[in-house]
Amino acid sequence: MHYGFLNKGRNAMKLLLEQLKELSKTQASLPGELGILIFETDNEEKKIYSSLKRQISQNYRYLSCNLNLSFPKQDILNFLKDIKAEYIIILHEDTYLLPHSLLEFSKTAYSSNADVIFSDEYIYDFQDENKHGQYFFKQRYLRCVYRFNDLLGLSVLWKKSSMVGVLSSIDDLNCEKSLIELRTQLINHATQFLQINKILLLSSRALISNMQYIISENVFHISATIIIIKSEFGKDLHKRLNSTISGVQFLEIPLNCSAEQWKNILAQIEGEICVFVSDTCICNIEDINKILYLFKEEQIAAVSPNITTLDDYIIYAGGTIRGLSFSEYYYLGRKREEVKNDIFFNAIRENQVLSSIVFAARKWAVEAVEIKNIAKFDAKYFSMELFFQIKKMQKLSIYCGNVCIKSHMGYEPSIHTRKSGIIQHWMENYRELFLIDDSISTSILEEHFFKDNKRYYLPRVEQLGKKHRVIVFSHELSLTGAPIVLHQAVKLLIQNGYFAVLVSLKDGPLYKEFYKLGVPVIIDESIEYNDSWRNICLDFDFAIASTICMHRVIERLGKSSIPVMWWIHDAEVGYPYLSQFLPNKLETNIKVYCGGGYAQKVLKKYRPQYYSEILLYGIEDIGKKKTDIHVNLKKKIVFGIVGYISERKGQDILAHAIKEMVPEKRNACLFIFIGKIGSKQVYDEVEAIAKEWPENVEYYNEMSHDELYDFYNQIDCMICSSRDDPMPAFITEAMMLSIPCICSENTGTAHLIEDGKNGFIYRNNDSMELSSVIEKVIDQFDCLDDVRKKSRQIYEQFFSMEKFESNLLSITDFLSKKNLELINSENRFTVSVVIPTFNAGDNFNKLIECLLAQKEVELLEIIIVDSGSNDGTVESALMYNLNVIQIKPKEFSHSYARNLGAEHAGGQYILFMVQDALPTSEGWLYNMMLPIYQDYSIVAVSGSDSPRREADLFTRAQLWGHLKFMNVINSDKIMEYPNLPTYFSIRQNANLNDVACLINKEIFKRYKYRFDFAEDLDMGLRLIKDGYKLALLGNVRVLHSHNRPPYYYLKRAFVEKRAFFKIFDNEPFVILSEQGHIEGILWLYERVEEIKKRIYSLKDTSDKILIIKYIRKAVADECKDSVETLLVDAKSEDVNINNILQKLLEKYKKLNDTERSYVFSRKVFYKEYQSVIEMILQYLESNQFKVEEIDVFQLINAVEYAAATTVGKLLANSWKMNAREDSQLSSIYDEIERGV
Repeated sequence: MHYGFLNKGRNAMKLLLEQLKELSKTQASLPGELGILIFETDNEEKKIYSSLKRQISQNYRYLSCNLNLSFPKQDILNFLKDIKAEYIIILHEDTYLLPHSLLEFSKTAYSSNADVIFSDEYIYDFQDENKHGQYFFKQRYLRCVYRFNDLLGLSVLWKKSSMVGVLSSIDDLNCEKSLIELRTQLINHATQFLQINKILLLSSRALISNMQYIISENVFHISATIIIIKSEFGKDLHKRLNSTISGVQFLEIPLNCSAEQWKNILAQIEGEICVFVSDTCICNIEDINKILYLFKEEQIAAVSPNITTLDDYIIYAGGTIRGLSFSEYYYLGRKREEVKNDIFFNAIRENQVLSSIVFAARKWAVEAVEIKNIAKFDAKYFSMELFFQIKKMQKLSIYCGNVCIKSHMGYEPSIHTRKSGIIQHWMENYRELFLIDDSISTSILEEHFFKDNKRYYLPRVEQLGKKHRVIVFSHELSLTGAPIVLHQAVKLLIQNGYFAVLVSLKDGPLYKEFYKLGVPVIIDESIEYNDSWRNICLDFDFAIASTICMHRVIERLGKSSIPVMWWIHDAEVGYPYLSQFLPNKLETNIKVYCGGGYAQKVLKKYRPQYYSEILLYGIEDIGKKKTDIHVNLKKKIVFGIVGYISERKGQDILAHAIKEMVPEKRNACLFIFIGKIGSKQVYDEVEAIAKEWPENVEYYNEMSHDELYDFYNQIDCMICSSRDDPMPAFITEAMMLSIPCICSENTGTAHLIEDGKNGFIYRNNDSMELSSVIEKVIDQFDCLDDVRKKSRQIYEQFFSMEKFESNLLSITDFLSKKNLELINSENRFTVSVVIPTFNAGDNFNKLIECLLAQKEVELLEIIIVDSGSNDGTVESALMYNLNVIQIKPKEFSHSYARNLGAEHAGGQYILFMVQDALPTSEGWLYNMMLPIYQDYSIVAVSGSDSPRREADLFTRAQLWGHLKFMNVINSDKIMEYPNLPTYFSIRQNANLNDVACLINKEIFKRYKYRFDFAEDLDMGLRLIKDGYKLALLGNVRVLHSHNRPPYYYLKRAFVEKRAFFKIFDNEPFVILSEQGHIEGILWLYERVEEIKKRIYSLKDTSDKILIIKYIRKAVADECKDSVETLLVDAKSEDVNINNILQKLLEKYKKLNDTERSYVFSRKVFYKEYQSVIEMILQYLESNQFKVEEIDVFQLINAVEYAAATTVGKLLANSWKMNAREDSQLSSIYDEIERGV
């Protein structure tokens, strides 16, 4: 690891020299060179500087800069680029690095890729150089990763690559302002922060100038009063101290003294310093002396020493106030031996929490404390109040680490007397320590947070007349995406009669908007670590937590009795770091909703075991507004892109696409970039093209929302070139205004766009394809009215406030306690698995192992119903100790085998599976169970099929087409009998899938499977007709697919259509004679051979759009325009289909001309075939299709399989219309039906 130094200030020069000398001793352990940048402030110590430079130059490279001159940006840049440092240390004024600190930073940097590494610091006494090692700690920055103002004052290790980029953008201001600007931008630029919880840095900015630790025996020239706090542990402390100290006033105060008694004691105090000591302590004169001597420094107003138990366990070593959790103690419960060498433990430092066992304070601070709010004296309350008074007077409360006092008490007392009066007093006087300044939060706290029954409450529904109570957790309140969307949701809930309270980790300007809604806002930096919020939540109907940043809150709310909605909108950029902290599993009271398909896809990548649904945000419809701003005076086609200039937002991709455009088309356009500069490198790309083509490219800095809408009205097409963007709001706003949009496939919006119909999509990070799409928009610009109209329809369908309100309220109603009995771990259901088998093959063992590895479910048994396997299937099942039921092959049917297995099942739920499906994760079955846990009226749940890697194009398209028909692509749905029952609405709600179907055993026993085929669909239809609910999970899948010959698809389509005729009274059919069916089949196969020849001549399959156009045209040319051609020959490469075709051809030749109705029959077959082909083409158009997966032979096979499927369906239609004993096709019907 290589390092560079930026060292600033003159006071530290001598010590820096000492440091360098010590550092040279350990140089062998430091890989790489050490560069030093020295800033000079004046010429007073020119000799020191000269001497220092000479000595530094002997061993190190350095650059000297004068602070009185302008900021030497270029010199520093050259210096940084010249040295080999990977990290640069910036030290603030009068600061230097301890010799061991570089090693600590180096070790940390080696194991991390953080942009910023920072540590705590302490203050050095430079007033007396003979007192090296005497130091005083600043307030410790625990968990301050996001407290940027604090980071600006800390000494920080920065990545040099980030520093060089940011430094290039800094203006040449005076040096001090430039350094502040540099630090600020580095913080904003960084994505990963890392804190070293060790004290590494010294500073000469001492708040205490004379810290002497050698205590004289006669130190009591400071008058003192020692007040003994009496308790049942009394050990004659008063007598022992009194016998060793003369001239000191002693008083006693009973632990349970009244406010009146306290007033009397206060009137007796004579000393300038009051030392409160519990009689549980063992202390001596030296301890008291050391504490008292600290009060020589006027800024110190109170002191508490280190307190341990008699066996040396730490009770108190200082602490900090953490919002509503009140106090957090350092080193609590640790053995003193473990930390005896820790600088922070032994130091004298600023402190926020005084010990109630031993504390000393100035008399004026003691007199300021009121105890009228409690009936009896409470030392803990008193010490807390004392700190508040001291803080109010801007004085210091100190922890004294060099004094250790032992106590009989084994813990630091907490505040047991939690009366509302105490809280009211603290909130009115010191609320800035806890929360933002608004009366609602204060009144909520004082009235409801602290009750005599020690439970936490917020306003009751009965008192406020509200519908439900919701507590909302946010990681911040900035004016950015997730907090704004959360504000919209809370606003809708308030408008619909909900009562809401917001708790945020960080403050921000958005709190004012919540305040306007009448929502109490509580800022608590401890919410991620404070378990008390779990108890507070008990008195709400449900909770909402926003973004993956709230993962610790989610963990704490798990296993509670409150439903929680976890709303995740995050881009992938945050997952690599945060995924290590996300829970591996979620408790059943946590319900995950994603802000779009892309956000859900990213979540699944890092936590595939999470079950989630979609909840899109809403945007208020403002319509078109008139504007006086005109950016397009030359009537060019205006393209716009809005967003923070950064690598993630991908403005550089658009910049490259503009470069690659044909000059004439580029000249016809105006490209407008709008956004605050984040990445200098990306901005440079934008600036470069703006300079090269100033007439065609313009850049504007960030704007207000109103200004943005003015620009939207000037833009003809909006572009989102993001590399990673869950749901870009500016694209949604553009759609609202009927502006056509071009989106990267790595955006949430792309999941809603049908390419070329309601918008345009290009491959992520592909500037060439983006350039091509832009040119396509230019060419079709005058014909985009339909795209504009459908773009607006996306907004209306998915993002309107009405839609958002409807979706949100259905979720919150579902989550409220009145509508949901949460399932705790002890209430989980048992599951039996039933699998029919016959020669299950190699994947069978994998399936069993996957099922046995399932987590968070009680898998009772696996039952195998085998119908004559001879490949070792039964032996494998017995090896796993499965329950095996054997039947004869002739006994098998899909219904009989499953019903038989169910009769032997002991679980509360039965999971029916097929022998060759494979669950995709160890949490798969848990995700299948989740809908049932969340809604008991759901009696059956089906998963979906995903194709295996080797699956052919037609198989993939069929599986995708089924999900599309059921409306569950990348989503899940609950199914019930439709209010307006039609054939299609019933089909779309009656789906069960035996590939993976979980069903309540008692319900199943009443209904059972029937029929030899489509038994699952029949069961689903009967269930929803009787009022039950089903769930179909598009996001919970098994791997299940086969590459079959064409004849398989013909047979499957035939038996499936025949089953539909049995199940549905209104199954659609076509009135067509057997002769018409014969003629149609032969004609179709003759046309398919011509289509295959045309596809075979297709040389380039890399262009998706070209493939789709080519096939669509080939089908139209060969079929639609050829319905009157004479039949010559019909054949297929599939032997079984070819045999059928030859039989049909013989029958066809026997028909006379009057029996031939070829025009109509051929149109029937063309229409059916076209629908199957269109399904394949739509799959090719979908985002799930990858061009590299396709070749000419797959396309040829797909059109062949499409023909087989068409023929199978229409032969079933012929069976429906013409089945009789003298049927010409009865032998063919029987042949096809055999073996399915």
